Amino acid sequence: MLSRSVFTRRIVLNGPSRKLSTFVQIAPLPSEVSQVPNVAVLIDIQRATSTLTTAFAHGLYEARIYAHIEEVRSRAEKMKQEEDGDDVLLGGERNFIKIDGFDLDNSPRAYADEQLIAGKSLLFTSTNGARALAVLPKTTTVILGCFLNQRATRHFCQSCRSDLLLLCSGTHGERSDEDELFAGALASYLVEHCGYSYADNTTRDIAQVADHAAAFPLAWNKIMSESNNAKGLLVNGLAADIEFVKQIDLYPNILPMRPSSYSVIGSTGDEKQQLKFLDGDMSTPDDIVATDDDSYEEFLSDPPFIRRIGVY
Repeated sequence: MLSRSVFTRRIVLNGPSRKLSTFVQIAPLPSEVSQVPNVAVLIDIQRATSTLTTAFAHGLYEARIYAHIEEVRSRAEKMKQEEDGDDVLLGGERNFIKIDGFDLDNSPRAYADEQLIAGKSLLFTSTNGARALAVLPKTTTVILGCFLNQRATRHFCQSCRSDLLLLCSGTHGERSDEDELFAGALASYLVEHCGYSYADNTTRDIAQVADHAAAFPLAWNKIMSESNNAKGLLVNGLAADIEFVKQIDLYPNILPMRPSSYSVIGSTGDEKQQLKFLDGDMSTPDDIVATDDDSYEEFLSDPPFIRRIGVY
């Protein structure tokens, strides 16, 4: 549970609950992102978004995500000079291996330790997920999605009233089957239950594959266990991570989020209404915060609004 202050701003909207045309688009790779809407879901099932969701579930205060290792080390030195160094953790990997001098790797199981994680600031980098996040502009609200928090991700997307980009991180520049399983299932849910439309044929095709896999659990497990990422995890003795990230809604009330400095939170007709956050622009790099149980239940009972939790 986060101990810092919670700030909430909301706009009460009149009129229809959703625009007539609200689209969901899947980008199979960061290199395939062209236009970015106001809200995006970053997906790196094996393992960054699963790892960060686990960390917030065990009390992490904040995560600052960097594309490059040296950026993490530089920021860590500054934070240790300016703040209590005991509250800073360095986490991440390159090619499945923990980075020299870091406290933790990118295994979600390593972050399932409240005594180690609670109240800490995490400086984090990873081979795929952290680099994918770097392509999303600061004006985009980003949430981290994975099977571990599928329920929270679905409810947020259902309530945000915005076109959505589902960004798959990929693996070394190649498409990731496990990322597309999650993205396709989310897109299918939003189209079937929430009034969204597919933005293009690629999104529709990925959703259809995910629906087919979901109907056959053996096929779903085979995809999750034999993806390129899974093969790398197996070679490096991390088979337990594959099983861990398969768990559906282990943390159903955890929603890691990078709010934008200006977030579109709704629309009346064709006019988008924007809201400036109370504490102004987000500091660099990519700060991630998360909802706790109480605020999440309030979010579900009274949408729509974008929430920022914590001030740093």
